Amino acid sequence: MSLLADNIEASLYDPLPDLQSIRCIVILPGIGSEIVSCQLDVISLGESYSFQALSYVWGNPNPPQYIECDGILKSVTPNLLAALRSLRSETEVRWMWIDALCINQLDLAERSQQVLLMRRIYTEADGVIVYLGDDDNGQAAIALDLIKKASDHHVKDMAQNSGFSLHLGETEAKDFPPLVKDNPAWNAVSWFLDLPWFGRVWVLQEVAFQEATMMIGKSEIEWRDVAKAIVWLQAKSCLRNSCDRWRSERLISIEIAATPNIGLFEILATSADFEASDPRDHVYALLGLAKNSDTIMSSPLLRPDYTKTLKQVNSSLVRYFLQNSGDGQANLDILSLVTSRGSDPDVVEDLPSWAPRFHGKFFGNTRLAQGQISETWRASKCLAVQLLESEDENSLILQGLKITRIISSDHSFESVYCDSGLRLLNAVKELLEKKVKPFEFKCADTAEESLAQTLTAGWPRSGVDKVWVHNEDNLTDPYHAADLEDYLFGPQSASPPEFSPFTNAMHCGGGEAIFLTESGHIGIGAKELQVGDFIFFGGMLCAWFDVWVGDR
Repeated sequence: MSLLADNIEASLYDPLPDLQSIRCIVILPGIGSEIVSCQLDVISLGESYSFQALSYVWGNPNPPQYIECDGILKSVTPNLLAALRSLRSETEVRWMWIDALCINQLDLAERSQQVLLMRRIYTEADGVIVYLGDDDNGQAAIALDLIKKASDHHVKDMAQNSGFSLHLGETEAKDFPPLVKDNPAWNAVSWFLDLPWFGRVWVLQEVAFQEATMMIGKSEIEWRDVAKAIVWLQAKSCLRNSCDRWRSERLISIEIAATPNIGLFEILATSADFEASDPRDHVYALLGLAKNSDTIMSSPLLRPDYTKTLKQVNSSLVRYFLQNSGDGQANLDILSLVTSRGSDPDVVEDLPSWAPRFHGKFFGNTRLAQGQISETWRASKCLAVQLLESEDENSLILQGLKITRIISSDHSFESVYCDSGLRLLNAVKELLEKKVKPFEFKCADTAEESLAQTLTAGWPRSGVDKVWVHNEDNLTDPYHAADLEDYLFGPQSASPPEFSPFTNAMHCGGGEAIFLTESGHIGIGAKELQVGDFIFFGGMLCAWFDVWVGDR
């Protein structure tokens, strides 16, 4: 957009009169291909105004489309224009709150202030409209029909207090198509779950505080029905492949983030796989969801400010947690989110090694980083975090105990990320034979036993999926050498199942590195660790150790 066009559009926005004011867009009646006409009105939160909020994907800005707003042509994305046409009535005006139109996006101070009000905006709205786009190929109608059936079964099972069996029963199976490859109905569900909206970090807040209706083509469904259906279908093993399971877990994360009294760290961990067009929104979009959100956003470290760089935002996030977690006690949990990610060529990073990267493809596979830990076992008990002052903004200085030094590391799992077949099996076998067996352990366990427990640390062998062992009393049935040997050399090793229990329990599919220490121990950590790195014990950490990159 040209400077002249920017100035013309900026003339739409007079400064808001106070910190409780927002703008609403009033969509004027119209039909068909007529230009969308609207006007901006200022209202005060807390007063009895009636409006709905729109949740949608901004999408590709090109080619730019135009609407008429207060007599001025304003550019909008093709996705937003399609949403406005879908929402427009032929006979009545419609009051909406739409971020791209109601916030002056060219005014960084206004953007920062309005983010503080997001929770109130979505709470005070009469409802949320989720616009998912057109249904040109007819798949949405097919998918939503199946999803509504699954939601009905969820409600029925809950009403009967019968719980969920692990597979479709004979009666249930009559309502659903066969679970076979390339079935059109199940393919439609996969397509629906893969829509870009489900991956936006802002949706976590947009559907958390108000009832939401999803619109796609001419079909509609309530968000709660989709959430119920996915929980039920996952429990019934109807989501047939790893991609469907991953998509469903991401969708369930939206529900988890809406849980009352959830902490900021849990929200950050749960949303690790979501996307944002502005990488700073990986933090700012989540602040309003957390308990004590007003207190959190009043902190100078976390108060939304779009004049700050990504480096400043993510570094301040770490320092906030090291000073006060939001629960009244500082801890090192936030450092567990410093996980491996792919690069994003559109983002200028310049991040210190200790600051989380929430953008880029997610490679983290720690249970903590995936938000799968409800309670944590802390070796340090209540040992306080001691953050020391530093004049260098790139340095984070913590007082801690030096435990040992890394003398060997293995990064072979990085090349078999998300591969649960023979390549992963062979990588584990080579690691055992070439590095672990020749190593002189300082404990009584065999090489096989040490490797088995390291690869699956925290997961019991009971077969309960995704249960984190957070207490020594619960560490009753871990994986052992016999399980590792059965995985590597048993009858199934020639063609291992896609998700065998041992494979599913392993951490190593996410790009982590296995390391050996000069004290005679084996461990697993971020792929960035190198020979010569030190392991420190710093206090109030959700794991047994923290690996520091380099000599910091």
